Amino acid sequence: PDGATLAVAGDSGTLQLWDTANRQPLGSGLTTPGEAITSLAFTTDGTSLYATSLHAPVQRYPVTPAYAATWICAHTHTTLTAAEWHTYIPDASYREVCPGNG
Repeated sequence: PDGATLAVAGDSGTLQLWDTANRQPLGSGLTTPGEAITSLAFTTDGTSLYATSLHAPVQRYPVTPAYAATWICAHTHTTLTAAEWHTYIPDASYREVCPGNG
């Protein structure tokens, strides 16, 4: 809703978020059912992205900075440094999301 993030879908089921100011992808692509995505929509509050395709039900993707931080912790088993946090999650104040890891 604020124009800061662009969602781009591909015919092969790829789904990627982009930072519009920096013209850079945000992380790796999101996991989809794997077929061409036919519709994309952000919620009005910008906390989720919905995607659908011809043969798959609507998929909801949380896209908040807090969700991203939790996802990073769960998948890397480490926490971000303050510098990494500022680079990858600039819209949220730094916090240690994986206490005891790293």
